[in-house]
Amino acid sequence: MKIISWNVGGIHSPVKRAKILQALNHQKADIALLQETHLSTAEHLKLRTWWVDQIFDNPALGRRAGVVILVRRGVDIKVHKQYQDASGRFLFLHAWVGGTELVLGSLYAPNVWDRLFNRKVRWLLESFADVPVVLGGDFNAVADPRLDRSQANSGWGPGGRTVPELCAALGLVDAWRVLHPGEQDFTHLSRAHSTFSRIDYVLVSESLFSSTQSVTIAPIQISDHAWVSLDISLGGRHAGPWLWRFPRDLYHDDAFRSYIKTQWCNYTLDNAVHIEDPILFWEAAKAVLRGLVISYSTHKRKAQDAQILRLEAQVRRAKFRLVSNPTVAGRASYLAAQAELNSLLHQRQWKSHKYYQLQLFRYANRAGRMMARLASPPVQHSQIAQLRDSWGVVRTDPADILKVFQTFFLSLYSANPDAMADADLFSQDHELPQVPLDHLERLNAPLTLDELQSILETAPKFKAPGLDGWTADFYRILAPDIASSL
Repeated sequence: MKIISWNVGGIHSPVKRAKILQALNHQKADIALLQETHLSTAEHLKLRTWWVDQIFDNPALGRRAGVVILVRRGVDIKVHKQYQDASGRFLFLHAWVGGTELVLGSLYAPNVWDRLFNRKVRWLLESFADVPVVLGGDFNAVADPRLDRSQANSGWGPGGRTVPELCAALGLVDAWRVLHPGEQDFTHLSRAHSTFSRIDYVLVSESLFSSTQSVTIAPIQISDHAWVSLDISLGGRHAGPWLWRFPRDLYHDDAFRSYIKTQWCNYTLDNAVHIEDPILFWEAAKAVLRGLVISYSTHKRKAQDAQILRLEAQVRRAKFRLVSNPTVAGRASYLAAQAELNSLLHQRQWKSHKYYQLQLFRYANRAGRMMARLASPPVQHSQIAQLRDSWGVVRTDPADILKVFQTFFLSLYSANPDAMADADLFSQDHELPQVPLDHLERLNAPLTLDELQSILETAPKFKAPGLDGWTADFYRILAPDIASSL
């Protein structure tokens, strides 16, 4: 299981919010501990996307602080109780994750040492007794001034000894430091002073550290903080159903249009002997074309990922050059590399953001799937544990529950002779309009090639006429070529 802690530095901007969510999904985060969101409880609901199943938040006070915990769809988590403060600076969940009892925490500490805040956090975590803790956040303090600051002579700083005191009092471990002893890496850049520091941590209980597999610090991107990623063996992840769908971004890809048209011509030439069997010809064509589309999309995504990795490495190298030799030119080189990386991430997310904005504009205020998804609370359990049958007996065995459902729907949809007789009487007492004979002949006539091509070219975008995942976008691309085959 992957847990990511990240100070996002305010996510009011829809584009930045979308980039944050895309980055977390790209990293396959199962649980995300976010700090400094600057959002209210209602605004935190904007973080619900296709991969985010549950949202737990402590809203910002005005436009300050704000923390949230996001849980990926499919993660087995049962929250017993939620603890938070009134200033939007910490959020603790007493939960069971994959059958493991633990405390998940997201914390955003004050910029200066605050005795009352530290006491409150310590008292609350001490109240959980032997329950292990995973605490991620921006502590605004370093654990070791010598290793965790680019300027080692700058001392502890305004945050004081918050991190080592908290670890000593609660039996917590700075997971990254234990796995990377003596190394230097940083999570925050102070643009005002051109200095780096490691003030973002994922702390785990000593009893849980043996389950830790790896801890990594990402390059600083999108926000002015880097995220810290913890891979830990907790279990609790189950896969859900996955249905393929034609990628909508390929509709505007000129290279893909040319590629898929060429591949269609090759397919028709290679399978000309099967044209007499239209069902076999078309069903096989969809399977072949789907493989080609997946291959093209995968190659395109890997090329983008490779470019992002190259830029991340460039940012990392520029950061360490700036740490070892803080010059004006080095700072400019670092900021330029960081800006190029953020620009690529921005471009990658922009299309997705505009599409979602369009969907909200069209359907958010209408009764339908989108409104239901936005308005409905997250589903905690998808399995029915017990059910009362028509005799009032509570059934708990899955086979008995299935029989109760079968009996109910059989009786619900079985034909009622009295109802059928009433329907016949209704049709006899009312003269229902009928389709004229000449219109009926035209309606029953075979579909012409021009009509079919017109339908394909005017079909609404992003709609799929069937369950195979081929949307109207694909048919519009190949309309002149596949109309005759259809």
